[in-house]
Amino acid sequence: IHKKQGSLSWQEGQVHLLKSLQDGLLTTLSNPKAIVYFVSVSSQFLRPDQNWQWGVYLVAIMISITLIWFSLVAFFIGHNQVRQKFLKNQFLFTGLMGIVLFYFA
Repeated sequence: IHKKQGSLSWQEGQVHLLKSLQDGLLTTLSNPKAIVYFVSVSSQFLRPDQNWQWGVYLVAIMISITLIWFSLVAFFIGHNQVRQKFLKNQFLFTGLMGIVLFYFA
């Protein structure tokens, strides 16, 4: 079997994927804004009378949502046509996000 230059084997791809997931998770968890967001969202669902399993379940849900979100972003931005449209209209996205964040602030 001949390997194309620049292509990865299945095992190399798996290691690369796991390393990427680890790096992304650690980057998100070390982001102070993300921590504030997770604490503010999770505090609505935690009560003093709940057991520790509920907290573990809540953390698992937040990690799952984060993985799904960033996977979707990577999938769509990874496509050249979508990325080009995004970069072309980035000022609209930036302006819209500024308005939304201003509204919530």
